[in-house]
Amino acid sequence: MSAGTARPAEYSPETPILEIVAGSVRFPGAPGLALQDVSISMQRSRKWAVVGESGSGKSTLMRALLGLLPLQAGSVRWFGRDLAGIPATELRSLRSRVQPVFQDPIASFDPRFNNRRILEEPLIIHGWKDEKKRLERCAEVLEQVGLDAGALDAHPRKMSGGQRQRLAIARAMMLSPEVLIADEPTAALDLSVQGQILSLLLDLHERTGLTLVFISHDLPLVSQLCDQVAVLYAGRLVECGPASEVFFRPLHPYTRDLLDASGGPLPDASSASLPGPSPSGCPYASRCTRREDACGNWSPVLHDAGPVRVACRRVPLDFSPDL
Repeated sequence: MSAGTARPAEYSPETPILEIVAGSVRFPGAPGLALQDVSISMQRSRKWAVVGESGSGKSTLMRALLGLLPLQAGSVRWFGRDLAGIPATELRSLRSRVQPVFQDPIASFDPRFNNRRILEEPLIIHGWKDEKKRLERCAEVLEQVGLDAGALDAHPRKMSGGQRQRLAIARAMMLSPEVLIADEPTAALDLSVQGQILSLLLDLHERTGLTLVFISHDLPLVSQLCDQVAVLYAGRLVECGPASEVFFRPLHPYTRDLLDASGGPLPDASSASLPGPSPSGCPYASRCTRREDACGNWSPVLHDAGPVRVACRRVPLDFSPDL
């Protein structure tokens, strides 16, 4: 394995590779929690989707999983270790193993850098002193993402949207990460280019065994990509489980409403035109067409319902695909 990419074997294959446990996030000055008591355990080499309408907490969860946001409560664990207990010097090395791909790649690049400098930066930070080896690694990863080595001397401003997203994926892959967290990586792209980027992520998963975490509001898209799904509403996890169950037999009314709306634009959870979360009881009660009187007083708790976990008082009491 190349310099700077050695991996200590300090956790067993059964240990979740990425985990948030009862995680809550509050932004300064905000009236409520942006993320509330969310627990998700992600196993090695799985393909996860985190879905929900705008304002549901998807990007907040991404930043929390990356350790970029402080938790008000709970913990984030990488490879079985609580991030809060890892010394800063060790955390820098650990970060090479969990990498992000942001929605707007051009905003995540230093405008002073050309493509070569963008790709070399993580190698330099992690101690790759040999310039020849850095250049070889840059060319190798560019080939993996479908870009020519001649692109090294170009600048992101001169590239198409799809090429810039490939460059962003290449940067994330420079240190051979084990987890790739992608926040709406196809949202700003044409449909044909979306398919190419989706195919690239799947190919990287197949070739390297990456654990993929795909943040998206595009349910048809992630249904092709992922084998596990977490559904967020108003900062809460409302349904979680195998994609084959969540997409084809949704149990939570919100998940079902999302799927019904997937042929058009999803509503915005932060919009003033929509009822907000209920101050008590189920947060979706004010919008749910299947609510009962008791839903307004029922504190939502994730519980097992077959292969999925769901936070709805009607499940499994009337557990059925026809909920």
